Amino acid sequence: MKRRGSAPWLAHDLKGIGPVTVWSVQWERPAALSTVVPLPERLELPTNTLFGFVGRGAEVERLVERVKNAADGSRGVTLVSGEPGIGKTALCRQLATATHDQDICVLYGRCDEDLTVSYQPFAEALGYLVTHCDEALLSDHVAEYGGGAAQPGAPTVQTSP
Repeated sequence: MKRRGSAPWLAHDLKGIGPVTVWSVQWERPAALSTVVPLPERLELPTNTLFGFVGRGAEVERLVERVKNAADGSRGVTLVSGEPGIGKTALCRQLATATHDQDICVLYGRCDEDLTVSYQPFAEALGYLVTHCDEALLSDHVAEYGGGAAQPGAPTVQTSP
């Protein structure tokens, strides 16, 4: 949070301390990535479904708990797997939409059946972030962590102006 301004508000007498001035401080919440980075198109909820999303309550609860843990700073990986047509994508769309609505950045990457690109899901997700995020975010990240991905032979992602 960034401090936007402050002003004396009123004088208050605290027991055992005496009179103090109480200040009103206004804080400006930094722009959340989700307001800058749109939800990936493949994760947008379809508007033409007949029945909507039903069932999978336990799975949704477990995934929401994982998102809460991540928002609190916990690290981890959650993988969703299952037979074709079982509802993995629908489940992920529901979670992605709810997460994005809470100002949390959501990225998307997938594995093709015949994996031809090394680390394809990560390359897709990070490529989407680099393409859609604010240039200042990238500059700040490189300044803080360095440009390790710019090593010879490393994949590169270009942004359009």
